[in-house]
This record gives sequence, C-alpha cells and structure tokens, in this order.
Amino acid sequence: MGTRLFSAFAVLLIIFALALATEGCSSGKSSRDKAPFYSTGTGTGTGTGTGTGTGSGVGIELVCVYDPALGAQTSHKEHFAGIVEESSGNIWTGTKNQIYISKATIKDGTSGDVIICNLDAYKVDHPTLGSVYGYCIGSTMYVGGDCLTLTFQHELGHAKMDLPDHYGYTMICIMNAEGGGIYMGDRNYCEGGTFDCWGAVVAKFGISASGATGACPATEVIIQ
Repeated sequence: MGTRLFSAFAVLLIIFALALATEGCSSGKSSRDKAPFYSTGTGTGTGTGTGTGTGSGVGIELVCVYDPALGAQTSHKEHFAGIVEESSGNIWTGTKNQIYISKATIKDGTSGDVIICNLDAYKVDHPTLGSVYGYCIGSTMYVGGDCLTLTFQHELGHAKMDLPDHYGYTMICIMNAEGGGIYMGDRNYCEGGTFDCWGAVVAKFGISASGATGACPATEVIIQ
C-alpha cells in the first residue's frame, strides 16, 4: 500500500513539473526580442512619402527597395511587408490614432524611401560606425530585411518626422535609443521637455494634440 501511494505521488509530481515547464516556454521571449536597438539618424523630414490616407488618419507612403544584386524573392518581400504593416500599427498607436503607413511598394531598385540592405538580417553595416540596427541619411532609411519594428519606427521618425536622437537622456520615447533601447518599448513620442517629439509631429502633420479614435487603416502593399 505504501509503495503504491509513493508511486502515485511521484507521478503527480512529474505531471506538475511538466505543466510548469510548458507554461514557462509558452510565454518566453527570444534573446532577439531583448536586443538593443542602436541606430543613428540625420533626417531632415523633407523627403517624399507623405500623403492623405484612405482612412481617418494621415498616411505615409513608402517605396522600399532591395538592391537587385541581392536577388530578393517574393517571400523576402512578403516578410518585409509584414514588418511594415506591424510598424504602421505601432505608429498609429504612438500618434494617438492619427498617422499610419498608407501604402508600401516593395521592389528591387537602387533608390527609395527605405533601402533594405540585406535579405534576412536585422542589423546593417553603417558606412562609418560598423554594424548597427539601422540608420538614416537625409530622408532615406537603411534597415535589414528582418529589421526590428522598433528600429523601423525609430528610423521613420528621423526620415519622415524630422525627429532627433535622444542619447544621454532618460525620457520614454521611440527616439531614445540610449541604454540599449530600454526607453523605446512604449513606442510613444515624448511630450514636452527637451525634445517634445509629440509637439513636433503634431505641428508637422497638422494632427490633434489630444488624439483621435478608431482602428488603424490597412496598409496597401504592392510587391513588384
């Protein structure tokens, strides 16, 4: 009798341990999710790529190009389209339901709003700084084919919103890549203070400082 009770108890302990292990794995994040999001930008915000969206917000149109030498396949372009669409939703939330990516044309080419520097990496080679998560020159973004959506939103802030980096500061803002990106997670645009990114976005796009309501309109994706 004692042996049977011990065996039953041991089985219950094993089942309980397996249940805990399964729960832990289902909610875990990969190390890539916790990677720093270092990037640089000198955006002027004067490039092409803005226009009125089909929804109730202001749409930004982007042409995203792969160097033909990379040999990007349709699957690569579809994957990048997913990054653009997810980033659009984050921008919509960060701008209080008012700005989104209304159209993204993804194709081979040598010039565009977004230069996709490789097929499936999330880091790129900067001309002088080595390996970085992304960068911006003027109104053009340079990112990897598997770039992080935080990086995409940050670089778009340089290229299309004329927002600066916030290195050396601790405010919560998508433009603050200080500390390995620990201040970027809310995907918001800081209000007031030294930079007042939100005030700059409101002024540039003519949107409401108090925000609006409604779901993010869909992004029209064209793959060529």
